[in-house]
Amino acid sequence: MTLIGDVTTMAAGYGLQNIVCILPDHEDLEGLQSKCQLFASNPHLDILATDPYPLWYRRDIATTGVFCEALLHACQRYHKAAQMWIQGFGVVAGQEWQLGEEMRLMARCGIDDIAIWSYLATGYMSSHTCADAPRVWEVFTHTMRELG
Repeated sequence: MTLIGDVTTMAAGYGLQNIVCILPDHEDLEGLQSKCQLFASNPHLDILATDPYPLWYRRDIATTGVFCEALLHACQRYHKAAQMWIQGFGVVAGQEWQLGEEMRLMARCGIDDIAIWSYLATGYMSSHTCADAPRVWEVFTHTMRELG
């Protein structure tokens, strides 16, 4: 059994919910689906998440739709909840609005559990902070309220 399998089995034995967030190291749908299917097939996993971070990886925000599709396909097949993360670190000045666009894209794809790394847009972490952390946090919270 794998480390993730062992840990999720142990946590489930204590009545805990298991959430795994996988790094999307594939840009093609087939590779993403394969990785998502592998993790979603874990019988003790409750929520599968991923974090496309298009700003960090310098991809068009539209590619987030590919990540949503792969994640949702695996989660539906194995009856898991899906979660997506947006980038709340290292956001360059003037790009803050793109986070709201990405969140709306996720919602249109069917993702209803959206999170941000990290709290307050890492305004407290000098090495990862955004150019304008309060603005990033404002975009995130405003869009979350908008998506309801």
